[in-house]
Amino acid sequence: MPIYSDHVIPSLKRLVDAVHQYDTKFGIQLWDAGGTEGGKRTLISPSGLSSNARAKAEPRWDRSSTGALELDEIGQVVGYFAAAATRCEKAGL
Repeated sequence: MPIYSDHVIPSLKRLVDAVHQYDTKFGIQLWDAGGTEGGKRTLISPSGLSSNARAKAEPRWDRSSTGALELDEIGQVVGYFAAAATRCEKAGL
């Protein structure tokens, strides 16, 4: 489930509440699908080299479009993960 926007919090909360009603724990793994899951931005990596297994296996993902992460972009990426974690917390995860 993409959690890049606050609009997903109500749906995620309904899912979490459905699981919690059975006294069951619920967790989530945050990760960045980049351009491999329909994202429109350029893939990024520390070096600009792709290590994406799917891109290697499926020619429709162009590995040559992977960009090197610039130092000033690191904080932005960290911020995206922090915002996603906050949304998870608001949904009860």
